[in-house]
Amino acid sequence: MRSNEAVEGVLVVPRPADHEAVAPGQEGVAPVLLAALNELRFRSISCCYWKSSRRLRSVLAGEGDVDLLVDKRDQHRAEAGLLQQGFKRFPTVACRDHPAITSFFGFDECSGRLIHLHLHFRLIAGEPLLRNYRIPWEHALLSRATAHPTLPIRILDPVSEAILLTVRASLESRGFDPLGLRDRRKTRDKFAADRTEIAAFVDRASVHDRARELLGEELADLVTDAASDPRDFQDQRALERKIRRHFAPHRTYNAIEARMRSMGRAAVWSAGRLNRELFHLPRPWNRRSPGAKAE
Repeated sequence: MRSNEAVEGVLVVPRPADHEAVAPGQEGVAPVLLAALNELRFRSISCCYWKSSRRLRSVLAGEGDVDLLVDKRDQHRAEAGLLQQGFKRFPTVACRDHPAITSFFGFDECSGRLIHLHLHFRLIAGEPLLRNYRIPWEHALLSRATAHPTLPIRILDPVSEAILLTVRASLESRGFDPLGLRDRRKTRDKFAADRTEIAAFVDRASVHDRARELLGEELADLVTDAASDPRDFQDQRALERKIRRHFAPHRTYNAIEARMRSMGRAAVWSAGRLNRELFHLPRPWNRRSPGAKAE
């Protein structure tokens, strides 16, 4: 293996050779995903896993989607790195595509699983079929992300994770589209377990200081209380209203247009599900294969 090099002031981590054994602590990670993460690290891509650290191990084993927040300036180099490691880009159908998120699939031969990896160039949150809110914290989160002790990936620092979890729960828990209603209980349980896990690693003063920095004085107390409140996020209506009002300037659509678009996407989603179970028409309802023309 070649030694580390400094390229234009940036420390470049050497790419592991294919024959190297899995490092301690990396057991159970899908090999194709491990290779992709090493490739991103080798290219000095500024990125981090921005969902719950509680689920990181299962996600990296291929049991869930891998969500990486990537610095917008590194977008093309990150995509090139994934393509080099055999991942393929599978865009969603036109009505559900978001320009700030790209989806890649890789095939893990060891487990026979498809690994679904999302690159997020903006933090987008909201209902399952219409992520209508942008959380403009990309730089703030990436600058504080910490290296995982054994895996070639960075994760959110615990305080930022606790605050982002509270904001996401307020923006995502109340869903009126079919996916939101179907997974309502699952979503509640997921956010509750995530909060319980992260609460053990943060203290109230740190959360309050960071919340005041990111959200302002008015919301700092509410968010700090919610980070350790045993009640479901969905039962804290005052917090939800104020967070939605705070991020209203960062919405893609206003309330009326968002509801209309959500209804349209729900109709397309329902038609696709009906097609899969009954009609089996050769039409892409969710994702297009690489090279397929957009309609």
